[in-house]
Amino acid sequence: DEKAEQFAKMSYENGLDGVVCSTFESRAIKNATSSKFLTLCPGIRPFGEDAGDQQRVATLEMAIKEGVDFPVIGRPIYRDENPARKVKKILDIL
Repeated sequence: DEKAEQFAKMSYENGLDGVVCSTFESRAIKNATSSKFLTLCPGIRPFGEDAGDQQRVATLEMAIKEGVDFPVIGRPIYRDENPARKVKKILDIL
């Protein structure tokens, strides 16, 4: 998204360390700023879980491929009947 890149570039130029963005914008943002500019991306559904109210969800593999620094995986963990098992499965991917 062009707007996301513009805001990220402005953030970078003004000394911020990174932005919250969609996985789908992470690579373009890093290309427009720096590979060291951090991207924190919510809406990660590691095993194809329901998107819920998230509009732009991605798998953990996609997030890794797109260079996301901090994938945010909330509901798929805390809504699971066994959160510890879910975290272990996620860590196995990482």
